[in-house]
Amino acid sequence: MTQEKKPSILLYDLENAPIMGYVWSLWKTNVIEVVEDWYLLSIAWQWFGEDEIHFERKSKQAGNDRALTKKIWELFDEADIVVAQNGDRFDQPKAWAKFIQHDL
Repeated sequence: MTQEKKPSILLYDLENAPIMGYVWSLWKTNVIEVVEDWYLLSIAWQWFGEDEIHFERKSKQAGNDRALTKKIWELFDEADIVVAQNGDRFDQPKAWAKFIQHDL
């Protein structure tokens, strides 16, 4: 009788920098110009059933988030299941946008 392998479950949270730009006001306004687009700042993760919490941040160079994006890609690839607090509306779309941007 073979023992079933338990799925590897990744619990994670992404943080990103804000979009910086020029606007006419703070209420119901259009952006005049985007000065700096958003980019990934960090990921914190834990494998379900383990005690250790991991954390990785990008380099301090603004916008240079390729290495961090690649780390997230590798974690997702290793996981059978990924879980995030606000994954459907925030973390997953942000991660996938960066995967596309960095050709992963």
